[in-house]
Amino acid sequence: NFPVTLYTLPNCGSPCDQARALLVKRAVPFTEASVLTQKDADEVKRLSGKNDLPLLVVGTQVQTGFHEELLNGLLDSAGYPSSVPPAPIETLRKMNPASPAQPQQGAGTQPAADAAAK
Repeated sequence: NFPVTLYTLPNCGSPCDQARALLVKRAVPFTEASVLTQKDADEVKRLSGKNDLPLLVVGTQVQTGFHEELLNGLLDSAGYPSSVPPAPIETLRKMNPASPAQPQQGAGTQPAADAAAK
């Protein structure tokens, strides 16, 4: 897979939030770079030819703005999974361990083996 960098602004709002959420949902490892200085803005302009954010760079491919279909296509072509694989069963058990069985109301107080021995 190719390295992924998401360029954002602190006050970018919904488009940056949606791009970030898409990467997280797909479990894509990425670096987020905040565009805070003129040097950062110049880098965005150099990469994309625009000043639009968010800017997603996947390897040598670049996409500006949040367009879910285009971003998914870019990630698909780079070989990233389209969804997160399910967690292994052992991980799920650790997250939500089974509770010990409780005796049912009305059940006899003697274990069946003791009752049969009498």
